[in-house]
Amino acid sequence: MSEQCEALRPRTETKKKHDYAAMGRKRIMFKFIIVDDEKIIRSGLAKSFDWSSIGFEPVEQFEDGKEAIEYLKNNAVDVVLTDVRMYEVSGIELAKYVFDHHPQTKVVIISGYKEFNYAQEAMRYGVCDYLLKPLDREEIRKVFLRVGEILAKERDDQNRSSTLPFQYFDESAYKEIVSYNNQLVAAVVAGAVEEAGAIHKNWFSLIDAAPKEILFFAIHSVIEEIYIRFSRMDVYIEERFDKDIVLGQLSNTETKDLFKETGKLISNLCQSASVIQANPEDRMILKAKQYIDRHLSENFSVEDVAKCVYLSSSYFSREFKNRTGENAIDYIIRCRMEKAVELAESGRYTATEICKMVGYTDKKYFNRSFKKFTGRSVEDYQNHYQLGKGKTIFYGKEKQR
Repeated sequence: MSEQCEALRPRTETKKKHDYAAMGRKRIMFKFIIVDDEKIIRSGLAKSFDWSSIGFEPVEQFEDGKEAIEYLKNNAVDVVLTDVRMYEVSGIELAKYVFDHHPQTKVVIISGYKEFNYAQEAMRYGVCDYLLKPLDREEIRKVFLRVGEILAKERDDQNRSSTLPFQYFDESAYKEIVSYNNQLVAAVVAGAVEEAGAIHKNWFSLIDAAPKEILFFAIHSVIEEIYIRFSRMDVYIEERFDKDIVLGQLSNTETKDLFKETGKLISNLCQSASVIQANPEDRMILKAKQYIDRHLSENFSVEDVAKCVYLSSSYFSREFKNRTGENAIDYIIRCRMEKAVELAESGRYTATEICKMVGYTDKKYFNRSFKKFTGRSVEDYQNHYQLGKGKTIFYGKEKQR
């Protein structure tokens, strides 16, 4: 038996009953399917441990993405666990199908070190997480616990907003509205401005005669779904198009102006999505930088950053240097130090506090890094900054702030 299959062989486990407590949620069973062209891998994954202990149930297994798509046409699942490379329909193509037709379903891909380019492409289709071969039982558990948390939160949110007052429409009109909702969201995330504009016109014509409460609810529902898709794709949104700001502005818009204002918003969101679609390679760098920025207070490694973009650490480091001109580790250190400088200048924190706030566990190493970056110790830097009244020193050169 191969190393990978051996790692997946069923074992007697303990402490399973504690997993749900760790997740901090009620016992909810999420259904998932396994898609892999190797039967022994499919079987190993299905029987690797007691899935029910972490809230999941493997309901079907398929050897190709084509079979999985046929199943998904008539069956709803919460997660698709799929290998990247398969004979007829790849995991990437399967992820695209799920993204287009079942946006609430999460996709977790299985990737090998020789397949990062395939896995990287999957990012544009909102892949939720990934597992790297050879498969590790504990990593599988961690990934599915994370996915379970996401699913549970989304289900709770959906339950709170499931009172959509569409009883106003007859069944035929309701189905047409839902169809246009899906088409509009898909067009926006694809960055198809003209297509989205045409769909928006047809969609709005179906709801504009509805009472104000229903009209606003319909608009908010579509916009919420667009932003959910954007978050999965890591689309960069300008601050002026922040979801809460946009929804607040629309709530204060007169009914007669809603068609015009929603049309402008749809066009702007399409343009945001089209930037990502036009520069798929730059997206990897953007997502990596976003990860670094969001986790500066944590003690993460280059390997952790690489995993978030579905690459090995060596391949990611090489690509990061090629595309930015800076080593990934140097970029991380620079971001930590810039944040440390910002905290030091605030005058509200000690060196020990700043050390922890920028992700260092070794204070001596932090102090050396800070002094190398600024030319001064934290305490000396803070004193100098206060005395200079807005003038700081970087590498021995004075900089007016």
